[in-house]
Amino acid sequence: DDEDYVVSPNQSMSESDHPDNDEDYCRSVHKVPQEISGESDDPDVTTTPLVPDMSDPEHFARNYLPLEVRRALAKGKKVGGRLCLKVWTLPKGVRIPVSLNTSGLPVGENAIMLINFLGALARDAVLAPLTYVSWKTFPKENKDVMWHIVKLKFDVDRPHELSVLRSIRNKWRVWKSYLKRKHYDSHTTEEERLADRDPRVTKEQWRVLVAYWNTEKAKARSAASKASRAKSTYINKTGSKSFARMRQEESRSGDPSLESPEGSGDGYAPAIGANRRVSARRHTPGPSPKDLQERSDTQAARAKRKAGDEVSTLRNKVVVTEESRPKNSQESAVLESARDKRRAEDEAAALRKKVIAMEESQRKLQEDLARVTNAMSAMQKMMATDGLPNRNG
Repeated sequence: DDEDYVVSPNQSMSESDHPDNDEDYCRSVHKVPQEISGESDDPDVTTTPLVPDMSDPEHFARNYLPLEVRRALAKGKKVGGRLCLKVWTLPKGVRIPVSLNTSGLPVGENAIMLINFLGALARDAVLAPLTYVSWKTFPKENKDVMWHIVKLKFDVDRPHELSVLRSIRNKWRVWKSYLKRKHYDSHTTEEERLADRDPRVTKEQWRVLVAYWNTEKAKARSAASKASRAKSTYINKTGSKSFARMRQEESRSGDPSLESPEGSGDGYAPAIGANRRVSARRHTPGPSPKDLQERSDTQAARAKRKAGDEVSTLRNKVVVTEESRPKNSQESAVLESARDKRRAEDEAAALRKKVIAMEESQRKLQEDLARVTNAMSAMQKMMATDGLPNRNG
């Protein structure tokens, strides 16, 4: 659900790694305003078409330049964190090299540049309007345009298209969730909510979004999402750095645990952050219920094996102690052996209690997973009958 995300979408962009070029940037397909208003926080001073022609996605991508970027450039700005000015103004034919791991997640030196740029695309009112209930209802042309824009700016291969679009989808959801929490949930009347519009959102899209959030279906989806989040197990505390980048950096330091194939298919696997404490920042994509179940089963099996090995070791120690006693101190040996045996039995009993407690925890986790799965299924059925105007204008 689009209200499932609570991470703020605002991420600063590193200025040291960017190519800097103020000339030869792509012209916009929209008419450049003759005068730039001083009201830089009002995107409606110079409007863009609500339904731009994206029938030729590649052509549109080559010529598109966001309104906010054009305004910033007209004012002589050369650096813009969330606007990604240096990426937008790359010379034609110049692409930023970026590495993606086997899961399609950006890693390495220029990873943050790609991540921030995808966030900028997700917040673009023309490319990713907020007048859609879900990403599934997005026109294919919009997705194709965003993919072509990414290819023009970054050296990304075709096989990673799905991963790139999935990242934009997640950031678009984060953006909507941020707007709802910051500018909708903080008010009680529709007038207050309409007035408290983020300057990056057009007035028309904000009216549509507020109207949708006022519906009973939207409120029900939001309540179900909050209940699902309350049962979330894995929480990220890595800030803007993804688990994929952390895994790559730490694997270079020689940590053998990071080279294990277990969980390698999930760039957001909690293995790296297992010892980190709970934070208020949740990781957007997160592991699926199936992933949680598999990892939980694996951990429980390991604990059982470990407990069994320790019990066996303690029993062997008792046997060795009894057999190694000298014959001339038989009585003393019997007493000490009995004490060792009692200690071993006590430790074995404690281990058995731990295993029982772990099995009970495993059972509760499975019940929680079943409830989450049922809630998600109910939400999907609800979404199948949900409705919202795709466009306004």
